[in-house]
Amino acid sequence: MHIKEDINLDHLAHITYLSKFHLHRVFKSITSESLIKYVRGRKLSYSAYDLLNTDLSILKIALDYNYNQEQSFNRAFKQEFQISPAKYRKEKCELFITHKLDINNFYSFDNGLLISPVFFLKPEFSIVGLQHQISFEDDRRNGAVSKASVDFCNNYLHIIPNVKDTKVFIGFDKYNKKRDYLDYTTATEVTTIDNIPKDMVGYVIPTTQFVCFKYIGFHPPEEINARKLISLFNFIFTQWFPNSIFKQSKPFHFQRLDLKKCTDSYCEMEMFFPIH
Repeated sequence: MHIKEDINLDHLAHITYLSKFHLHRVFKSITSESLIKYVRGRKLSYSAYDLLNTDLSILKIALDYNYNQEQSFNRAFKQEFQISPAKYRKEKCELFITHKLDINNFYSFDNGLLISPVFFLKPEFSIVGLQHQISFEDDRRNGAVSKASVDFCNNYLHIIPNVKDTKVFIGFDKYNKKRDYLDYTTATEVTTIDNIPKDMVGYVIPTTQFVCFKYIGFHPPEEINARKLISLFNFIFTQWFPNSIFKQSKPFHFQRLDLKKCTDSYCEMEMFFPIH
């Protein structure tokens, strides 16, 4: 059983063909906890089963799960479950354990992963930015979506008043009846849409329930183009929505990137779709 082996970040990075940095970032983004904490929780959860279902000594169980001393195992077990191994074995109480990750919650895309969604009730918020009509052909040939996004972040974001976070970019898609171009707004969230700069637009999005998918890419954020977005959207609209109980409630969606989390070889993008 692998859980009884000496599992460390170096070994996991080697078998997943990821750097330790990327492995740590990806796992924490998926689970909101560190990989090492997850492994420790899994080991201690297995050890709890052994405490109740075997006659092994606490020291033997500690050694089985790579704790060199019974004291260190006792300390880790109590920190995880708020009860000592000896008391747990005696009282046989219920525990919240760390369960195995369900790999069916992750979908592989070209040089990235899409994670099963979570749901938000997002209060009313406002965005300001530049509106574009970008043809799919222009994006395919020239990377128009990526260029417009980079240009906005570099040359326009800093002139918008009342910005909530200058490192957070929003790509806002309003649906149109034509299918050969995107009605795309490069934007950022603001506290108020007063004093919108010339040639820019502002939107107030009312309090809405959203389903949110997270895309993790092993590439810079500049490589998120219309082709990649369409590939992700096709999966969401042709596979996820038809097999869910939800319907899209309004004719728009938006992407959000926190540039503080992005590097030259890593990015995270959240995709929000209004639902009912």
